[in-house]
Amino acid sequence: MNHPLTNLPQRQAMKCLNTDSLLEFCRDVYDLPLSRNTVHRAQRAGKLHPLKRGGRLLFSIADVQKWIEGETREEQQ
Repeated sequence: MNHPLTNLPQRQAMKCLNTDSLLEFCRDVYDLPLSRNTVHRAQRAGKLHPLKRGGRLLFSIADVQKWIEGETREEQQ
C-alpha cells in the first residue's frame, strides 16, 4: 500500500496538525469525513494524544495515522 502522505506532498514537511488541519487531512488522505466531536471523543478515550503548544492542541501526523488505521482495522474485524 502506498503511504497516504504521498498523495499530499505539501504536508510531508508538516509534523503536527491542529484540529482543523487534522479534519482536512483525514478527509483528503483517507476520504474520511470526521467531526470535531469524533476527534475530542478519541482524545478522551486515550486513542489520540494531542500536544499542547501555546494553548493550542496539535496532533502528530504519525499519531493520527495510527489512530485512523487502527480504527479502520477494528471496524473490518
